Amino acid sequence: IGKQTIALPAAAVGKKATLSGWLGNYGKNTSQVRAEFADASGKVLSRIRIGPDTTISGQDMTARSRSGTVPAGAKQVTILVTFAGGGVNYKLAGADALSLVLS
Repeated sequence: IGKQTIALPAAAVGKKATLSGWLGNYGKNTSQVRAEFADASGKVLSRIRIGPDTTISGQDMTARSRSGTVPAGAKQVTILVTFAGGGVNYKLAGADALSLVLS
């Protein structure tokens, strides 16, 4: 799991938020990226998610993107990258060139 929390300025509320990146799977191994918008107490108000995507075949990486709106009351966003499947000590999935753009 990878995780990063970013403080949001008040002007971010109502902006379009686009989460994008390249995701890769191998077999039953998958990757997922989430942007979780939370209030000052840490309560999650909304999420944007890309993956897991079982349509990515073999050893490919595929660009994925999804958009939403920064909710009222959001003070921070946490980006979480998770991998599933595979063995206890390894996962055969990937994520690259991840971004969250507010516009």
